Amino acid sequence: MGLVSDRTFWENASENTKKIYQDVMWNVESRDGPVLELFEVEGTRERRIVIGYKMGGTKHFFRCVLIISVTRLVTDSSSRQRIV
Repeated sequence: MGLVSDRTFWENASENTKKIYQDVMWNVESRDGPVLELFEVEGTRERRIVIGYKMGGTKHFFRCVLIISVTRLVTDSSSRQRIV
């Protein structure tokens, strides 16, 4: 797979952020539905959600995003990764 990114994003993103996005892309390749990852920004109360999906794979996308994100926020708070 080639580089799938906005040039400005790729030039300015930290190595940790690039790794997070790469992991999401790999998960997208192995799944049929959208992939959502929730991360805490270290040292702040900020949270970020990274969403990945295959082109053409967005049927019922927003419903899935809502269900998955609410479920993840409630049940998966202990396994969040940190953005450095």
